[in-house]
Amino acid sequence: MWSCNWPALTLLAACATAWRTAEVVAGDRMITIYQGLSYADADVIIRRGGHEAVAFSDLQAMEAAALPVLNGAGA
Repeated sequence: MWSCNWPALTLLAACATAWRTAEVVAGDRMITIYQGLSYADADVIIRRGGHEAVAFSDLQAMEAAALPVLNGAGA
């Protein structure tokens, strides 16, 4: 991890409760689909958590990288 990316990663971790999800039936089981971050919730986390120095585009890049992993791509 490059040190320049650390602020965006800590912001992404702070947004752990801000993911929008949907529960769907897949065969005989329920699975959770991660749709992305709630930007309204992320904005509150950014402002109240002291993350103003992190560019929103950096958070979006981390979100885009996390979505396939969260949704089991390559599993």
